[in-house]
Amino acid sequence: MDKGKNIQMELNGEELQRKIEQITWKIQEANEEGLKVDMATAIYKATTVMLDEDLESQMKRKKDDEIDIEDFREKLDKLRLKELTMEMEEFASMRERMAALRKKMKAFHSNMIDKHWKMVLKYPIYEQGANSGPDNAYPEATEKDDEEEIVYKPPFLGHLKGGD
Repeated sequence: MDKGKNIQMELNGEELQRKIEQITWKIQEANEEGLKVDMATAIYKATTVMLDEDLESQMKRKKDDEIDIEDFREKLDKLRLKELTMEMEEFASMRERMAALRKKMKAFHSNMIDKHWKMVLKYPIYEQGANSGPDNAYPEATEKDDEEEIVYKPPFLGHLKGGD
């Protein structure tokens, strides 16, 4: 019996050794799998960090671009305002010149009317001619002479510049 127990214990010892080896192998496999998972996790974390930094950089660039765009818009608005101000000043100057011209024209017109009335008072015949109408203003010029015939003669083209 002692021998039977010994054999059984030896078998149990070999079995235990095999089981220990299996467990050790499984532990190593699990460790290797854990390392793979840890490596994949580290890669994913590094990728996430890179993507976050890239996104942050793009957002900062976008914000800087928006600030630049706003600055450009302000400058453009100032330029437009300056241009409009210059145009308004030019129009105001034109209005002033037009008002001065109207004033001069009114004075000239008034002066011409005054001269006309002075002439009417000085030369009463001038008034009669004006009041009698265009047909009777100069009766001697409107008389027709049936005896004379008017003949039109074109100018001699040889003496004109550029004539052949």
